[in-house]
Amino acid sequence: MRRKEISIQKGENVLLDGPSKLEVLTGEIEIYGKILKRGENVIVRKDKRVAIIPHVSSTLRITSGRFFLTEDEVIPSNWVKTCERVSELRRGESALIIGKADSGKSTLAIYLINKLLEKKERIFFLEGDIGQPEIWVPTTISGIFLERGVIDLEGYFPSFMEFVGDITPRKVYRRNIRLITFLNKCGKEEAPVIINSDGWIRNGGLEHKIKLARQMNPQFIISFLSERLNSDFKEIGRVIEVNRPKYIKRRGMKERKERRKRKYWKAFSSAVLDTIEIKDLKIELAEIGREIKYEKVRKVFERDKLRGILCGLYGEGKCIGVGRIIEMNEGSITLSVNYIKKEKIEGMVLGNIIIDSEFNEWRVSWEDKIV
Repeated sequence: MRRKEISIQKGENVLLDGPSKLEVLTGEIEIYGKILKRGENVIVRKDKRVAIIPHVSSTLRITSGRFFLTEDEVIPSNWVKTCERVSELRRGESALIIGKADSGKSTLAIYLINKLLEKKERIFFLEGDIGQPEIWVPTTISGIFLERGVIDLEGYFPSFMEFVGDITPRKVYRRNIRLITFLNKCGKEEAPVIINSDGWIRNGGLEHKIKLARQMNPQFIISFLSERLNSDFKEIGRVIEVNRPKYIKRRGMKERKERRKRKYWKAFSSAVLDTIEIKDLKIELAEIGREIKYEKVRKVFERDKLRGILCGLYGEGKCIGVGRIIEMNEGSITLSVNYIKKEKIEGMVLGNIIIDSEFNEWRVSWEDKIV
């Protein structure tokens, strides 16, 4: 395993691509607003890039990964100014981040969280990107209370979760807006909220974001979009326009699919196998948004070979986990389950995504199958 020690001065920034391990041997550095001092370390996962800013002369040990030095600005100046404005957020208030894919939304969210935690005891982060979530499983949105700074939210366990049922809001946009608004309300009761959104902007995506913003009524709308596209948002809240950093990596469709595959594997490779009786079980279709009889669903499941379809599991009136259906029998359903809280399953919402035995994903439309 390749290791290298480097010395950097204030004004010399480092961009590090994972997978890698970074150790601070001397000095003090900052990564997206989080301070790391001598003796501290961080793991940079595959497909992630971090920007390292030394506060003083520092020595770093880098294990694996690729890095390069730059004197260019790695945190845009308007990000710093945005933090100053958003720092006035109080409990009961929120800031919504919008922008195209690969614009830097998730990175800005982490930067804001870290800077706000310098002044606030607690922040609620709401992950609203169902296709490339930082937390939990694709097809879901989730929220987490944070009291300490973070560099990467991968692997964090959500405080709240909701199953949307797809990897894009296109066919489930009403459900998407309703559930993000609900989780925002849950978080606002206890802390200021930072909301990350998906990158769907074209072909109806902008209208979806406008409807989302109107429903949520955030104090700030932090936008990576152009001034022209931001005009409708200015009627809703205070719009702060920010720039995309030069160093943000662009990911193609293949890379995005591979990242989702890794998340599916992590969620279901060691999931609990459970069998639930269908008696008194309410079944809803995410795409259609209504309850449907079990026998009708089972008939389509067997006819169209929908083994592996993802579903949201509900108990005590809230989402308690995500399941992958293995079998639908006459009186029971067998599925692998990743619970966030073990409760009796009282309801199930079927989504539009199938995960096969190799954790590859396939999309299915219930609208074409259920009449």
